[in-house]
Order: sequence, then C-alpha cells, then structure tokens
Amino acid sequence: GYTLRTDGVHFVYRSDGRLTGEAFAIFSTPEDARAAHRAKDRSMIGSRYVEIFPSTTEECARMTGQKV
Repeated sequence: GYTLRTDGVHFVYRSDGRLTGEAFAIFSTPEDARAAHRAKDRSMIGSRYVEIFPSTTEECARMTGQKV
C-alpha cells in the first residue's frame, strides 16, 4: 500500500473558484509515491479515470496557492 501525509491532498481551483479536476497528492515517502504511480496511473478510481504525474511540493504550492 501507500500512505498520504495528513495534509496530503490539495485541489486546484480555477480563477472563478470552480475545481479544475486536478489535484496534488503528497505521499509519506518517495517509495509510497512510486508505488501509487505504478498501481494507479491510467486507471479508474471509482468512476474517474486517473493519470498520475510526478511533481514537487513547490509546483503544488504554486498551482494551489496553498502552503505545502
């Protein structure tokens, strides 16, 4: 399995306040991030198609406007 940080999910909003459909997930360890990528990239989670891209906490903060 893989574990997210307690503050590990950050959603991206458009300028009008609506969700873009993108989010950042911050995992507890790099190994958890790699395992999630291998297991869930290009798959369905519920009724949603999911693609996972490696990123940085800096990009997450820039895209969400939240401190990470």
